[in-house]
Amino acid sequence: MKPQIVTEKMKKLVMKSRIVKAAVFGVIAAAALLLTGALYFRDTVYIEDNGAVREIKTNLTDVYAVLREENYELQPDDAVVIETDGEKRKHITIKRAFDATVVADGETRLLGMTEGTVAEALEKADITLGNDDIVTPALESELFAGIEITVQRVEYKTRNIESMLAAEVV
Repeated sequence: MKPQIVTEKMKKLVMKSRIVKAAVFGVIAAAALLLTGALYFRDTVYIEDNGAVREIKTNLTDVYAVLREENYELQPDDAVVIETDGEKRKHITIKRAFDATVVADGETRLLGMTEGTVAEALEKADITLGNDDIVTPALESELFAGIEITVQRVEYKTRNIESMLAAEVV
């Protein structure tokens, strides 16, 4: 082979090698940028459920989507409290509902409550109290799991009774 042809082939091989190296470098740089961006733009979320706190990283902005993604199941009366510190951090607290029983007007109602007072439970049960009704425990008492609230209705009736009394002679 002529030295000229060998030199041309070597130049082409060197050029191809440089192109491949540049392409590989470009792919690695793009992947590094994507991974860095994915980590940088993720939010830190703390989920508290029954006293246990978990820290997760997520790109999701919807709190309920985050809870679904992390397999938290909410019941209809559970409450979700969201606090944000403004720096890509959220604190989600799940307040699990407990049963409170209300006995009033011959009916027993089961309420799902997360907190509150006896007065708030009666309001949720849509029970209106009369001025003299007796509520046990007291209206300002805090609720707890298994509490039973009893409403005794008090009615006053006036009766007029007419009767003849025998007169006594002295």
